[in-house]
Amino acid sequence: MPRITLPITNGFYVDDSLLVAKFECTNWHPEVVSTNGVISNEILNDTPGINQRTTTGAINQANRGYHEKDETPYFLNGETLVRVDRVFDIAGTASYVNVSLGNIEGTGKVSMSDNGKQLMILVPGGKGYIVDESALPVFQEITDVDFTANGAPQYVDFVDSFFIYSTANKHK
Repeated sequence: MPRITLPITNGFYVDDSLLVAKFECTNWHPEVVSTNGVISNEILNDTPGINQRTTTGAINQANRGYHEKDETPYFLNGETLVRVDRVFDIAGTASYVNVSLGNIEGTGKVSMSDNGKQLMILVPGGKGYIVDESALPVFQEITDVDFTANGAPQYVDFVDSFFIYSTANKHK
């Protein structure tokens, strides 16, 4: 079978408009090799400084969202919300422990934001959740009827001491 060269070093670009460009190379950087006699003159190198510490989901499980609060990462993999805690042994060696906080139904991406104490998670067009390690239960669904009074929540951000979220309600 003949060898085919793929032009990988000039095909990664991204723009805010998907109509212009939608190809983004994540955690890899393309490089042109200038040495003669190599199998391919173009390679993808991994990003220096990135080391895998733990695996928070199953193979081929979709990551639906990530947020870091107080240097602690939170992942929503599939329907499981996971907090990754860094712990140290007596010798000072760090290890990472996955803590399952609860389940969030769905398959689509979520929106996350925090106020330093609480993490709010929104499923666009669906439910909202709060993670608060100082409360029991730590993970709970937002059930206040006013939460969806203006339409289904879509995106959340924290601004000036308030969680602000957009809704899908369209005014005519």
